[in-house]
Amino acid sequence: MLYKKNRRPTRPICPRSCPQPPQRLEYPDMKVHPFKTRPNIEHAPWGSADWPFLLDDDSTAVAAIHLIDGDTICADSNQPIAERTNAWGPDLLGRAAPMGRIPYTIRWLGTAQLAPIHVTTTADDAHKAWYIVEAKPDARIYRGLRPGSAGEDLLNAPTEDDARDVLQSIDIKRGQCYYIAPGVPHAMGPGVVLAEVQTATSRNIALTHNGVQQPSNDPVAADRPDIAAFEKRTHVTSLFTTVTRLITTPSFYIERVRFMGELEQDIPYAELVCWLVLEGTGAVLHGKKQSLTFAPGDCVILPAALSEPRLRTDTDCVWLEITIPVESDLAAFPRPDAEYLRANEGTTNHPIPLNISIKKENP
Repeated sequence: MLYKKNRRPTRPICPRSCPQPPQRLEYPDMKVHPFKTRPNIEHAPWGSADWPFLLDDDSTAVAAIHLIDGDTICADSNQPIAERTNAWGPDLLGRAAPMGRIPYTIRWLGTAQLAPIHVTTTADDAHKAWYIVEAKPDARIYRGLRPGSAGEDLLNAPTEDDARDVLQSIDIKRGQCYYIAPGVPHAMGPGVVLAEVQTATSRNIALTHNGVQQPSNDPVAADRPDIAAFEKRTHVTSLFTTVTRLITTPSFYIERVRFMGELEQDIPYAELVCWLVLEGTGAVLHGKKQSLTFAPGDCVILPAALSEPRLRTDTDCVWLEITIPVESDLAAFPRPDAEYLRANEGTTNHPIPLNISIKKENP
């Protein structure tokens, strides 16, 4: 069983439990609270008007919805997230505090037409991932060079169409997730809505714009041969929840969480966690009868020092959970043995945790 640093072994999405969980780290200022970010909408001619969640924008060409980046504003105030990060420090970032900021950026992207080709600079150990939220029939993305092509073929292409012919075309479906390595050219076809997570220090370079190929001196790489290691999936399920690890990078993890509706459970996190809500509604309960509701499209940030939070789901929920890889300090705590892992839930060797309360009303 995998554990994350300073996180209780029992988590809402994991059916396994540890008989002696470690205590949450206590920070001096416990006034932090969960919060959402205020979307910053960017328009482009290739942007989409068909989004799976409500937008506070009537435009028919919304290309990007920025949720976490250098210009992000907290939804509960006009405070820039950089200012809040400085004020809360390790209470927000946990053991990522030495980084001085949330170490990844997040945005929704949507297309009605072919989007420009980009490449992420190979400096700063950049990593990027795309999760497909919606895909029209025959929708596709482009990632990496076609076999037999070279970076010079892309950089020297006279038009955008010629440049796109050099790239590998991938048919996509809803729920798929793709890793994009540093230096690998990539683009979105029409009819796609996706969530993009990438290292905060990454720099995206446009190789095409308005149908014209752009000059670039940056190196272009083919698809990395070890890309499967970043996209290797693991899946854990229980009576009420399932979790699927989608992406594993040195900068961030992405997991898809499914949680049944009308449930309530402790949130056992003690590190920075971000939820991108895909389906369903619910709330994060905290403090004295305080709550933060969430709905599809929301970006919810759970600070590391959040005091005794609980999750309440009103309907069946699905979200992407983004976490920071940190070295585990749980080596001293017992792990489930092989007999436990092989046993069926509900048996003597694998009891079902009883820390979930079902809030169904009597008819």
